[in-house]
Amino acid sequence: MWNDVFEKEWEKRPGAKWGELPVFLQTWNDALSVQVLQEIRARQKNPFPNL
Repeated sequence: MWNDVFEKEWEKRPGAKWGELPVFLQTWNDALSVQVLQEIRARQKNPFPNL
């Protein structure tokens, strides 16, 4: 099916293991820690500094 949609298959990886699915579903939307938020803010910059 996907061969009809895409011209080239770039990378194919195995899916998640069954034991990983419940953990992911319970944790994917957890709040970010203070440390992670600080790291994200430190990497951000204003793309329009002169406006």
